[in-house]
Amino acid sequence: MYGRRTMTRLLWLVMVSGCLYEHGSSSLAPVDGGPNRPCGRSAGVGCRSDELCVFPRHTCGTTDERGTCEPRPKSCDSTFVPVCGCDGAIHDNACDANAAGVDVNDNGTCMPAPGELACGSRICQKDTEYCEHRFAALATDPDQFTCKLLPGNCSANGNCSCLVGVACGMFCTGSTGEGFTLSCMPD
Repeated sequence: MYGRRTMTRLLWLVMVSGCLYEHGSSSLAPVDGGPNRPCGRSAGVGCRSDELCVFPRHTCGTTDERGTCEPRPKSCDSTFVPVCGCDGAIHDNACDANAAGVDVNDNGTCMPAPGELACGSRICQKDTEYCEHRFAALATDPDQFTCKLLPGNCSANGNCSCLVGVACGMFCTGSTGEGFTLSCMPD
């Protein structure tokens, strides 16, 4: 069997390789071939430098989900719809994240700025928007995250009662200070 020191080194290597992969600096060897090749830790391979690994549920491979190598966009429009990327950075939009070589991160692990609310990969403005988290009908599909405009009475009202009249409003968590999230079942 392995000694304690060897096990510690092995564990460290596994942790480091996982962290590098999740943040877009994969140490996994890219594979030659056409588009739509499998990638990610479960596939044991990375993508070429002109591609990114896109995960169907936008989990950045944290659940050992297998992704697909897709070409990086060559240009993006200037639409500002901030998203959290698998590199831990907030990008101006999903295209900008993909151009940087990373998928969007629906785990919502990026730290939003004061006044903002993480909404899956999206970043909502607490003063004017709430997060609608719509669960996927199938476990293989991604959940949907949308920033929606707050009703006018929510800015003065500090609790979820201001959202009771909107779809899924009865499944609200949060407050004016922390932001509101509505959890909706699939249509």
